[in-house]
Amino acid sequence: YFEHKNYAHAAFMLHQALELAFRTSENILVVEDKKSHSLKNHINYLRAFDDRLGTLADNNEKKQALEKINKAYIDYRYHFDYFIDEDVLETAYQIAINTLNWIYDYSNLLYEEIRVKLTILQNSNNEVENYKNNNDIYKKDYCNSNFRDLILNAIECYCTPALVACFGYDSDYHRHHNALQRAKKDHITHSYYIFVAYETLNGELNNLTQFIAGMLPNNVSVTLALENSAVFSKQFSKGHPFFLSLLKAGDIWLQNTSMANIDLESIVAPQLNLDYVRQQWKTRYNNARTLYLPYEEYCSAISIEAVYSMLSQALEQVCLGVINTVLQYKPQRVNLTFLMQLCKLIVPDAYFIFCLDHQDQLNAFKNITEAQQEFRYNANYKGNPLTIIELQKRTKTFIERCNQEMESYFEKISSQQLVEQVE
Repeated sequence: YFEHKNYAHAAFMLHQALELAFRTSENILVVEDKKSHSLKNHINYLRAFDDRLGTLADNNEKKQALEKINKAYIDYRYHFDYFIDEDVLETAYQIAINTLNWIYDYSNLLYEEIRVKLTILQNSNNEVENYKNNNDIYKKDYCNSNFRDLILNAIECYCTPALVACFGYDSDYHRHHNALQRAKKDHITHSYYIFVAYETLNGELNNLTQFIAGMLPNNVSVTLALENSAVFSKQFSKGHPFFLSLLKAGDIWLQNTSMANIDLESIVAPQLNLDYVRQQWKTRYNNARTLYLPYEEYCSAISIEAVYSMLSQALEQVCLGVINTVLQYKPQRVNLTFLMQLCKLIVPDAYFIFCLDHQDQLNAFKNITEAQQEFRYNANYKGNPLTIIELQKRTKTFIERCNQEMESYFEKISSQQLVEQVE
């Protein structure tokens, strides 16, 4: 089409080539392509993961050429006055060539990495360890290190981090085998628990996790615990147990110069006051029961919206109790989705009572999270009457199960302290 000077048709075909090239690049980098026909959206998405791709349109000439090609997708098919200059088409064509060159170079690097890893695997002992549902800090050999880079890049898009530390990892592996259809399917999900001490934010604190998740593959999730770096430094210097544990036992992904100079050995974590912690838990547990019990006793006299609100507050109290007790950490946010994710790391058996890994159960649970956000401020808020009875039962079971888990935790800590005293 270019040789026959049919530049409009050539521009449309070049748009298709560029879109496919960008989506191929996304599949190589993050194992999932962005569903968009906008070339600008693709470059903005890729910029977070690769500098070379991010500079494909780094000047006005290239940006204007790309925008002209972008318009060809609609204008060439539906408008009869679409026109593009030969020079502009040449500029866009060079962007396509540069993208294809990147794909070729990166594919070779990826192939070489796979070849080396397979060679090492063949020469190593055939030892297999079961790491499914591992809730301890992850072992690096079991994780795709690219996810760490992707998560860091995504975090740096929305804030200026002073410290990034991974304090928990969970993976789940599913294999489906249908012998009748001769179909096999493997699926593994990765969940990372990340602490970020930030200097500046480029968005709302409550939306940060959602923004970052939007830049990651569907099988990778992050739970972000966020603190201002100044607050972190002040609390850390006082021996804050959670912050101290982060630097001593967590996997440090990023640490700026101000954090790198911290002398860990000079800071001693305060001794855990078991009686105080137990009393704090009892207060939270009793608060949760107090908020929940009116529903059982006066259910006919309480509106559905008020019941959902009480369930949300009861869950908020018990989640904060679990997190404060075990992690010795008081989160900035009390969003129930965030609190439940932290509880999944600490008391997974209790967390699974709500079956939040299933979409229909998650949709039902959203009635509680919505009540937490809307009941106090929105006079038009309406609760769903169809799910309330089941959610009430699960809330009660969750509260009691957490209490059992905490009592077991206290017994374990008490035994450890007795051993230390004897020694």
